[in-house]
Amino acid sequence: MEDFTYVPVLRFREQERKALKSVNMSNKMVPLIEMVSEKPRSNSKEDSIQHLINETDGMEQIFIDIPIYLSVKRNTKESTIDFINRMKSDVNQRIGYYLDDRLVGEDRFIPVISYDPAIPFNETSLKQLEFSLRERYGRLGFRIYPTYFQEAFTSIKDLLQKQDFLFFDVGEGNHNTQNKRFHESLVKLASTKDATSIIIRSAVPKELTYTGLTNNEVVGSIDNSLLKDYTHFGYDAFGDYAGVKKDDITEGGRISPGYFLFSGEYNLFYGFKGEFNRPATFTSLLVPEIMDSKVWKTLSKNHKENCYGCRSIIEISENQRSGNAQSEWKGYTMAHYLYTLEEFL
Repeated sequence: MEDFTYVPVLRFREQERKALKSVNMSNKMVPLIEMVSEKPRSNSKEDSIQHLINETDGMEQIFIDIPIYLSVKRNTKESTIDFINRMKSDVNQRIGYYLDDRLVGEDRFIPVISYDPAIPFNETSLKQLEFSLRERYGRLGFRIYPTYFQEAFTSIKDLLQKQDFLFFDVGEGNHNTQNKRFHESLVKLASTKDATSIIIRSAVPKELTYTGLTNNEVVGSIDNSLLKDYTHFGYDAFGDYAGVKKDDITEGGRISPGYFLFSGEYNLFYGFKGEFNRPATFTSLLVPEIMDSKVWKTLSKNHKENCYGCRSIIEISENQRSGNAQSEWKGYTMAHYLYTLEEFL
């Protein structure tokens, strides 16, 4: 794992799973999978753990986290509410989940110990997790947020061991300004312990809407500079949410056709939009605009044929695939982003 430089953070949901399976990841990438429900679907015969094992067969190393930082709202998916609330309420639930014999037995999953930054930091729970998992796992990850940074850092510095992983998740915060003061402490601790330091940032702001996009123009509010900046601060690797928003896993809302096309050459995202509440414009407007764009024309034939996201857009243009489902376009965005980073990292 010494060579990896990128950690895509993916919730274990349908489109993220499709994007993950579509990319033949090299040793440049180690995904961090956030488990958000007991089963992928309510009618699934197998639980999420078994699906994770099956769908990542062949991947040498995978980080897994139970994202208790998630804010549960009225329109959060019921399966996520049930799972996350159970994990939030009792640290033993998280311990039991990580110690599932199927995960431990695979010898390729690395549990990430995190906390909920929305409530006072609980040192006892963090230490209990570390103590319980250390016996069964050779390496652990620790995820720190800017909120309660000092309390978490003080606890983790005595728990971090050789070959562990130290994550700093700044959310949407600017890594060059408000979080800059934390970098030196984290990088120094990881180096001293012979651990790996990783900074995570969500490049796509939550408030960004498709209706505000201009076709074939750079989306200025998407700041993907961490891809270049992480080494400047001394981190060994960086992570993001694979070209999409770090959403709250909610249901409902009206359809707003839109798409972000990433340019690896310029490290920029270009926006495309259809007509609000008209899903058919995914096919009638977005596809022609994307395929006529300057970024699309720079993509190689090999990329378009082998990238799941780009190949799907071509299939939609040839009426071989339906293009009107908003959720699937999220998968196309992520698949293209991941495939492009494999080319450019």
